[in-house]
Amino acid sequence: MRTGARAIAILMLLAAAAAGQAPPGGAAMPMPPAPPDTAVARFSWSGEPPRALTVWPDEALFGQEVIAILDHAPGASPPPVDSLRVDVPWLEPVAEAGAVGELPLPPPEGPRQYARYRIYREGPWRAAWDDREPGPVATVTGRVDDPRAIEPVRDPRPIGGVPLWVVILAAGVLTLLAIALLFRRWRRRRVALAIAHRQLAPPAWIEAAIRLRSLEQEALLDRDHLDAVARVLRRYLHGRFFIAAEEMTADEVRAAARRAGWAGETLDRFADLLAACDDARYAPDLIGSRRLRDCLATTLDLIEAVRIEPIWTPVPASELAEAKAAWSWLRERYPATAAARGVRC
Repeated sequence: MRTGARAIAILMLLAAAAAGQAPPGGAAMPMPPAPPDTAVARFSWSGEPPRALTVWPDEALFGQEVIAILDHAPGASPPPVDSLRVDVPWLEPVAEAGAVGELPLPPPEGPRQYARYRIYREGPWRAAWDDREPGPVATVTGRVDDPRAIEPVRDPRPIGGVPLWVVILAAGVLTLLAIALLFRRWRRRRVALAIAHRQLAPPAWIEAAIRLRSLEQEALLDRDHLDAVARVLRRYLHGRFFIAAEEMTADEVRAAARRAGWAGETLDRFADLLAACDDARYAPDLIGSRRLRDCLATTLDLIEAVRIEPIWTPVPASELAEAKAAWSWLRERYPATAAARGVRC
């Protein structure tokens, strides 16, 4: 009953448009109001617009074919129907349109064209030509479930979201960043633990004082005694000035001290003492006890001038007490007088 009433209304409107006059009764037939969600599909082409634009059927299913009927004025020469355009994506032209069967329409007075579309939108919609007022409301209810349909039923709406490759790339970058942060944290924690467990070396003079006292208490020959003093002195330079003096000559000690930025006068006196010890060790003449005493006194004077007390360094109390006792014992045997006479071995 509803379809029949709409068909009668469409036929009366077409008849009125073809005759160019209002339908019987002297007033235009009122058009039912369109629902708020009614969509409008506007058709256009480059030629003369048709006299009437009708869509059949007025009730269709999602994915079903609908036909746009274009009636032209008598004697008009409209362009091919292939040039017809529509401004909505949910009306797609049927690629291979067959012949249109008999439609419940009055015979045309002029040329009539048919354009077949497949509709992919649910709800009410209206057809319009360019900027003219839209025609009657048509509806789309339900969906086509016939597997023999020419084209598969689908929604032309774009799929939202982020592309898969962007998700994979972002996940990879975040994973690498997390690995880098964890590795950096692990390295910093490892260094912190190593520093926390590292035993700071005690001041170099502590070891030198204990070893020099041991040399004095041993019965060494003159040359062996002097050679042992030179080894103690080189080891002290390594611990106090961070110079690898144990494998260096006196000239190499001077060059290394200047590269490290140490004061030239202090390290030069140490280097002169090393050179004097080396020369005396390989001298053909015997080394007298006086020269040995001068070398030992000079060694003590130079160490005392630059030694550092263990304020923050954790030195065992017994070791520190032994070093202080050794130093006092050496200073009693070799008072601070040799430095004033210069370095001489």
